[in-house]
Amino acid sequence: MSPGEFRLDPRDSRGTRDGADAAQEIGRPITSSRSDTGHDDPVTKSERPNPDYIAMKSTFLTYVLWILGGFGVLGLQRFYLNRPLSGILWLLTGGLFLVGALVDLFLIPEMVRVENLSSRFIAHAGPRPMPVTG
Repeated sequence: MSPGEFRLDPRDSRGTRDGADAAQEIGRPITSSRSDTGHDDPVTKSERPNPDYIAMKSTFLTYVLWILGGFGVLGLQRFYLNRPLSGILWLLTGGLFLVGALVDLFLIPEMVRVENLSSRFIAHAGPRPMPVTG
């Protein structure tokens, strides 16, 4: 293929038709066989970030931070899960007087799941316009 031609997604089972119209017809992103720099890497022509490549939080790492943070007393797990206000509260109150730190032991898997889902949603939805007031 020459650098200017387009090809279909190789996972497509409809055949080997070339051209941008065929790629748009099946609803897949158009990819080029060569980039402008001459590398053989396929280039996806899409502006939206792919939610599959968003960095996901790890339940294992969250438990490691819970242990390293004095079994949840320092709130490191909360900072890791993008909850800075409750992390500061845990830090200043000793994990809400050890009760909150113990409760976090059981809530960590759910907190990680919620954080990962919200990260994927934000990446998929993209920026939202500000509402007009007045």
